Amino acid sequence: MDRPFCFFISTSQERFTNRPSVIPDKDNTYAKKYWVMDCSLASENILLAAHALGCGALWTAVFPEKDRMNSVRDILSIPENIIPLNVIPVGVPVKKDEAPKDKFKEENIHWEKW
Repeated sequence: MDRPFCFFISTSQERFTNRPSVIPDKDNTYAKKYWVMDCSLASENILLAAHALGCGALWTAVFPEKDRMNSVRDILSIPENIIPLNVIPVGVPVKKDEAPKDKFKEENIHWEKW
């Protein structure tokens, strides 16, 4: 089974700076049903890998916003059968010694029951 995603990586200042994009091929039969989940998992792996390397990274949503999808398609010359899911800027944090923002909320954890 083919994986329903591919990656576009650009280091060009005219396009994006070190921003991988996770892009599914909507002609892939398997992808028609599960592409958002599969591509989201691939995106999370990029985010985790960036963190492990000491880089900062941020999921920037593209899909399902038509204007964003069209902009990314135009900038990257992506064909119509390819759906841009997101753009992930990756870089070195300016404030390297500053801890990342802690977004954990204890009240969002439910043990054994809701």
